[in-house]
Amino acid sequence: MIVYKWLEHNGYRGEHNRRLSSLKILFGFFDIRPNLFIEKIKNSVRAKKQNIPLIGHLHTPKTGGTYVNHLMDNFPHVNFSHVVVRETRNDKWCPVGLVPIKPNKINGYYIFATVRNPLEFLISYYHHVLGNMGSDNIEHYDYEEAQKGFENLVTIIINREDKWPSKKFLFPNLFNQDGHIVVDWVNRNETLDDDVSSLCSKFGLVHIPKAKKRTSNKNKSEQYYTQELLNKVSKTYWREMDLFGYENFNIKIPKVNLYSFKTSNLRYDYLTDILIVD
Repeated sequence: MIVYKWLEHNGYRGEHNRRLSSLKILFGFFDIRPNLFIEKIKNSVRAKKQNIPLIGHLHTPKTGGTYVNHLMDNFPHVNFSHVVVRETRNDKWCPVGLVPIKPNKINGYYIFATVRNPLEFLISYYHHVLGNMGSDNIEHYDYEEAQKGFENLVTIIINREDKWPSKKFLFPNLFNQDGHIVVDWVNRNETLDDDVSSLCSKFGLVHIPKAKKRTSNKNKSEQYYTQELLNKVSKTYWREMDLFGYENFNIKIPKVNLYSFKTSNLRYDYLTDILIVD
């Protein structure tokens, strides 16, 4: 059995029990997901009772996923975390840090995702790599680079392709291997409560906001960037910022309808990193 880099990282990360790690690698190789199957059954029953579709969250790390998962009581959904939709499961199609999932695993779901200003995303990612929950995240593949500072880590990220995040399109999970959109609805992290409230209203659900543990501060965020670094990051992720409505640290009207994202005339080729507007 070929153990791909993404698979090896996912299998051994945080595991001290080699037998359990080997089982995770085996399950990952064959895309066996017992927990996902159980969650689908539970949510299918609830969705049928509430007369709503089966809802799935294609969770991009560092985009408010923990907060959204705490809304399960009033907003039932299945969490697809750290995944990209792929038929081919090798390293060419899946970078270290994400996990491929077969298209049939999301069939039948109404899929939503959340994006975030790349400038803010990188700050959040930096603290996550260091270990912002009170303990060092020494097993993370970017830990050593983050130890050398924010600018060093960001410089590494915007010059690589094999690990996620990279200089490639920051949200590759919005598209499948053929480049087609797999997400019906997109929230923005900066307006998350308003967006989730609109999404809930679509299905006759009521969104009850919860307290957020971490909030961004524009002035504080700007202090992470020199003008040179800000220019480099903005140049690298200009497509994301233009598409989803970001201008420096501010938000603006997005270029596409995020609430009907699947109807956007977009395709994304992961291998060539080309975003196509049909």
